[in-house]
Amino acid sequence: MTAAVLDVETFGPEEDTGAQVIDFLAELRARGMDTPEATARLVSRDGSESVDLPDELFRVLRFVAQNLAEGRAVSVAPLERLMTTQEAAEFLGMSRPSLVKIVDRGDIACTKVGRHRRIRLGDLIDYRTKRAEARRAALDEMARVALENDIYEKTARSGVGIR
Repeated sequence: MTAAVLDVETFGPEEDTGAQVIDFLAELRARGMDTPEATARLVSRDGSESVDLPDELFRVLRFVAQNLAEGRAVSVAPLERLMTTQEAAEFLGMSRPSLVKIVDRGDIACTKVGRHRRIRLGDLIDYRTKRAEARRAALDEMARVALENDIYEKTARSGVGIR
């Protein structure tokens, strides 16, 4: 196993713990701890050790528990994790050659390990977020122009797109 593989943990829902996760979430709700102001304490099984959880860690644990309860697997990885171009392309839902063009254009930073490119997970998340924001802005602009020009009404009257 390589170091890159060791820094990612994937947790899948397991049948025998599914009920416990749901009970955990129900208990949080019953205690009013499903609110943003809730605090929590992590206690060892025997009760001999305990530590207050920072708010951010509590939100992460609640998020993981919620997804596991809904039957979804959850992966946890540090933002500094270096990914191959194939892993990065899969993460972004595109082909590796398309990703390489984006990297070569300078839209996503990379480092080289020998002849191979490595891309930080954090940089991929930033790129994906910026791309989603740009897409949303373009769609908002298209909708605004369509409303200004009464395109929706004209399309409905002409019957275009109606089957």
